[in-house]
Amino acid sequence: MTTLEKLRSGFERSVIFRPLQHRQELVFPPETNLPNHVAVILDGNGTWAEKHGKPRFYGHQRGVQALKRILEQCQEWEIPVLSVWGFSTENWGRDKKEVEMIHRTSARFLRANLK
Repeated sequence: MTTLEKLRSGFERSVIFRPLQHRQELVFPPETNLPNHVAVILDGNGTWAEKHGKPRFYGHQRGVQALKRILEQCQEWEIPVLSVWGFSTENWGRDKKEVEMIHRTSARFLRANLK
């Protein structure tokens, strides 16, 4: 049995993480069973940017960078399913340019990272 199989065996509960702070790493304790499915909600990137004196676009770009790190970690840990919620119906009420930018950024990420 591989290490990953040992980690996954007996995994019977969902794992919920608090929101990760800027540059914080997601690390499982050594004896933790790895999940087969990780879900991510991209939320608050524009607000984060504004709080740091940056344009909202910068926050959305940083969110995509964080998503790339999560995707790479899931691949490394051989987690087969990653669900991402990146745009809600409420987001349609934002400025048209911001909505277009979010969609362009998302499409570019998907083309570059998914096969």
